[in-house]
Amino acid sequence: MMKLMSDSKRSGVAIFPKRLFWALLLTAGSTQSVWADDKAEMAALMAMLEAETDVATSNRMNADFVPGMVSVMHGEELKKLGARNGAEALNMVAGLYVTEGNRGDYRIQVRGVGTTLAGSNVKILLNGLAMNSAVNGASDAVLRIPIEQIQRIEVVRGPGSALYGEYAMTGVVNIITRTGDNTVAIKGGSDSYRQGDAALAGTAGAGLSWQANVSAWGRNQTGRLSNPDNFGRRGHGHSPGEVNDDFEGNLLLASLEYQGYQLSTQFLDVRRGDYFGRNGLADWDADRSREQLIGVAFNKSWGLSDSVTTTLSAGALRAKFNDSATLTVPEGVDPPGPASIITEDSYRKNSNTSRQYRADLRFNVALASNHHLLWGLGYADLEVTESGGESIVPGGSRVPASATAVKVLEGSQRRIASSYIQDQWRATESLEVTVGARYDHYDDWGDSWSPRLAAVWQPLDAHIFKFQFAESFRPPTLEESYPGPDRFRGSRTTSDVTAEELRSTELAYIFRHSGRILRATVFKTDIDNLIEFFQNPGDAPVFRNRGEIHSWGAELEWEEYLGRNWRLVSNISYVDAEDTVVDDTLVGAVHWLGNVSASWDVRPDVNLSGRVRYVGTQQGWSDRVRARQADSFGAFTTVDAVISWERPMGVQGLEFQAGARNLLDEHHETVPHPAQYPNGLTDEGRAVWLSAAYQFGAH
Repeated sequence: MMKLMSDSKRSGVAIFPKRLFWALLLTAGSTQSVWADDKAEMAALMAMLEAETDVATSNRMNADFVPGMVSVMHGEELKKLGARNGAEALNMVAGLYVTEGNRGDYRIQVRGVGTTLAGSNVKILLNGLAMNSAVNGASDAVLRIPIEQIQRIEVVRGPGSALYGEYAMTGVVNIITRTGDNTVAIKGGSDSYRQGDAALAGTAGAGLSWQANVSAWGRNQTGRLSNPDNFGRRGHGHSPGEVNDDFEGNLLLASLEYQGYQLSTQFLDVRRGDYFGRNGLADWDADRSREQLIGVAFNKSWGLSDSVTTTLSAGALRAKFNDSATLTVPEGVDPPGPASIITEDSYRKNSNTSRQYRADLRFNVALASNHHLLWGLGYADLEVTESGGESIVPGGSRVPASATAVKVLEGSQRRIASSYIQDQWRATESLEVTVGARYDHYDDWGDSWSPRLAAVWQPLDAHIFKFQFAESFRPPTLEESYPGPDRFRGSRTTSDVTAEELRSTELAYIFRHSGRILRATVFKTDIDNLIEFFQNPGDAPVFRNRGEIHSWGAELEWEEYLGRNWRLVSNISYVDAEDTVVDDTLVGAVHWLGNVSASWDVRPDVNLSGRVRYVGTQQGWSDRVRARQADSFGAFTTVDAVISWERPMGVQGLEFQAGARNLLDEHHETVPHPAQYPNGLTDEGRAVWLSAAYQFGAH
């Protein structure tokens, strides 16, 4: 008898680009005989690719059977495909596009939305712990964790606020770090890239176990050149010129577990150059941007009865940001207003420190074998403990900002009380329904409800249909709610904002049979109350809610297992996102995205993998901000390749890899934010690397 959640179900994440789509369709039709020859070995292969996740429901389930579309990517596979960190891995997910902003910060676009909006619209989790900044909603440092430290990445593309609350408006990303082995690795590459990693685990008797992850990485400037900025076009400033895109980082994670009690600590310290600069390219070796995260978390589950389990999670996170000094106005510019022509380059530097305390208590109740209830309570306390800034003239004065001339006011605080419930009921042997909602109360601006209704129907073993309607939200950040009123000379910045709100409906079909997995999704999304920073000449700057986004699209994912040695994974997605303020395509949106990857076991110890990535035309600012902005940025295709050699010279546990990102050195531009570079931001170009890893105790 068919069961909706049978143990034989398999899952994985799929990848695919536009130009190779029809070729793969033809290839897929010719592979049936390969699987028929060796069904036993194929079944064993599929069993190894079992992918379970609890990111969508907080109940561990197969990824193809949870509400909404969830992708699970494994670190070892991502290494073989050339991903260098978590952010680059996200570019392999259908409908996701990650770019670098003017300051080099990662921006995640989900289904067309996110590249140029005011704050983060994606919830970032590290081993299930919320890492989004209280000040600006970002978590750039977590996305920079090297792929060598990642065990898997779980991605919900679509609203996740019904379980995760703030910032899970368009998606959820959970990066799970490596556990359970003892591995050391080194890596080096172009532009003096260097990296060292260790993942160590052990036991100390009496039921005590421990895990430690350590990583250090860095890179010099790549030598890429910027396009002209808005100052350079008028004959001032320093563009075009070389971009200061060096970076370095350190990671230390440690955890202890004793009889179900888990205590973990997190330390991340990431520094980078100013890249293109927010307003203009700098010609001064300013201090680098720095993001430092220090956290501690506790977790324990208890079985209250045969049918009730409760879990308590609590944690604290300290986030410290020091922005690099950014060029605000270069020498020779005649600024608006009564001020005279600038005689020296003027720089601005901002910094802040925030802390957040969080606690979550949840109950999992098995009402029957086919009926499960999840109920939880949450509390968060966020505060800006330090905030500062200074104006700098290179080689001259440094003038500290006053307490009201900062980006966010020191002492800004927010408390959040939450309650959520989720009811999962298997109505028939082939139909499971999930109903849930979350209520969040913010003591500084109000309340938010996030309902969700979903169904998974499996009428036949190989066919699965999914439906979901959900609402989610993105609260105003503390920076948007409590800006320093005197941050801009001669005017007082104000704020009157509430949360951005999203409504989404999606339908999906999944086919799984004999080494083939096909997933097709269509969706429609509406977002209201967009938060923007608005400055009209002559008026005071203001954070306000204005505008809507309406989008719809489709995603197609395909996996093929060709015999014993080949695997093809692919996806292609289309989105049409409209900004109602200008009645045109949303700035930054890309209609077509695609990936196709191939993995070939040349022999049992040697693997050759490659990925072709297609990014379609990206919508530009198109004179929406000022004259002579690019209407769009052209489509491009990149190729990555990696060769992996396990057990070289017969050494068990040893692995060598060599790879190239953007192998053909394809040059392209992406949309800036803000619109200070009319011709876009240039990509770094080709990068090559070599690595060696050794796993202790490997068999």
